[in-house]
Amino acid sequence: MSFRLERLRADHPVAPFSSGDRPGSIEIDAFLRERAWLEQQQGWSATTLAIDPAAGEERAIVGFYTLSPLVLRVDPGVLRLVAPERVYPHIGGYLLGRLGVARHWQSRGLGALLVERAIDAACIARQTSGGAFLAVDPKNASLCAWYERLGYGFARLAPERWRLVMRLPPG
Repeated sequence: MSFRLERLRADHPVAPFSSGDRPGSIEIDAFLRERAWLEQQQGWSATTLAIDPAAGEERAIVGFYTLSPLVLRVDPGVLRLVAPERVYPHIGGYLLGRLGVARHWQSRGLGALLVERAIDAACIARQTSGGAFLAVDPKNASLCAWYERLGYGFARLAPERWRLVMRLPPG
C-alpha cells in the first residue's frame, strides 16, 4: 500500500473525495469538503490526508482522519480504562473525530492503517502536551465493533454508550 500522509492545506483537491454510499458516508464527505479546513484554521482539529502519489488529482486523496484535544470527566469507566489512580476530576487526551476512506481504497486495510497513524500522532503530541488516551465516537454499532476488533485496545466507557477509549502506550 503506497500512500503518504500530509496535513490538510487549502489547495488540496478535496471536492472529488467520495467514501461511497455506506451509512455515514455523506456526512464524512461533507465534513472533508466543507468543514475540515475551517476547523483546522480555528484550531479545533487537525486533518491528516492519505495521498496516493501515483493517482491523478481526482483520486489523489484516498483517506483522512482528524485529531483534536479532548477532556473526559474521570468516572468509573475512565478510571478502569485510562486512569487507574484518580488524581484530577478531568483527564486530557485526544479524539479521533473523523475517519474516511475513499471508495476505491475500501476493504484494503487503509482504515486500520489510518487508525494506527492517528495513534502514532497522538503519542507524538503527548510528548509535548500530555494526554493519556485516544477516544473515538463511532456512528453505529458496526463501526463500534470494527474499532474494538482492530486490536489497539479500544473499549467502551459504558455498555450503553458507543464512545470507545484506549489508553495511549507509555512514552
